[in-house]
Amino acid sequence: MHSDQPTKMCSDYWSSIIWKTIRLNVMHINKLALQTTMMPFIQVRYKNAFFNSQKHIGSFRKRFIKTKQILLKHLEMRRTAFQV
Repeated sequence: MHSDQPTKMCSDYWSSIIWKTIRLNVMHINKLALQTTMMPFIQVRYKNAFFNSQKHIGSFRKRFIKTKQILLKHLEMRRTAFQV
């Protein structure tokens, strides 16, 4: 009985791993199938999202540069104030 237990556990372990991989593969295949059928719609949506994100990034960059300039100005003012 004792000698049988580890092998049983081992086989359970491997079977669970095999089942997991099979399940993952099936999920992946389903995903691929979905992607190929939905591709035209998805591409359009992604393109729009990409362009929108580019716009957002542009505005964010501008804002970031502005805040950076303001911070630098403040630092400069502080430095001159401390020097006096």
